[in-house]
Amino acid sequence: ALNVIAGLDGRFFVFTESCIFCYGSNGICKWQGKIEMESQSIQNAQLISDGSLFVMQQGNKACIISPYSQILKKFEFSAKPIRACSSNSNLYILLDNRTIKNFSLKDFSEKKQLSVPEEIQISSNKDDFYFGIDKANSNSFVVLDKKMLVYFSEIDSHVKKRVLIDVPSLKNAKFLTDGNFLLCACESWEASFFKLFNTKKTALAETPKKAVQGKLSSVTISSQKELLKNGSYGAKEEELLQAVYEILESYYAFLT
Repeated sequence: ALNVIAGLDGRFFVFTESCIFCYGSNGICKWQGKIEMESQSIQNAQLISDGSLFVMQQGNKACIISPYSQILKKFEFSAKPIRACSSNSNLYILLDNRTIKNFSLKDFSEKKQLSVPEEIQISSNKDDFYFGIDKANSNSFVVLDKKMLVYFSEIDSHVKKRVLIDVPSLKNAKFLTDGNFLLCACESWEASFFKLFNTKKTALAETPKKAVQGKLSSVTISSQKELLKNGSYGAKEEELLQAVYEILESYYAFLT
């Protein structure tokens, strides 16, 4: 069995029962590594908002792997992890005992835990159950089984909205929302559109520009080109990207 997950920057990750491979869009293997996984958990590895991977392992274990191959955090829970989702700053892990664990994406410290409302039937089968976060509406959770959608608070599990639905499969379900409306799209080419609230949109405050300062770093172009051409560079890619970012920030500061 294989699972392929698209990353945030053109890379993609290929999972087997014992290894993870990371490829660029040019087909070059950036890195590969061994990892212990149960065969049924291969399909449930998930991308989180910072580009890292949440990987469910054997038993009640899981880990976070960076896009550059480093294991950032190892978890061991009292129940089996079956889903994960993330906002810009938090990681939420759903266990099969209906508990939602909340961790900071900055240092993976645990913040609190919540429970899934009883009317939703949770499942480890991704064709039958969906778990996500609505970043546009105070980090409210969206959970769906094939018969009901429940929208509830990330703060205290208070249910804000229940909607009866009827979809044949939730395989690879995605949703888009602005906090007032929800579009749920499934792999079966069926889409459902829901009006959640009648609240008025508020204009976003303009973020003041900050002065960007920096100086050019010396990058040995020829050696870096050879490194990227040969592949299997793993965490060295992050160092190269940081050097490129510094150059771009300096150029931006020069233009502004």
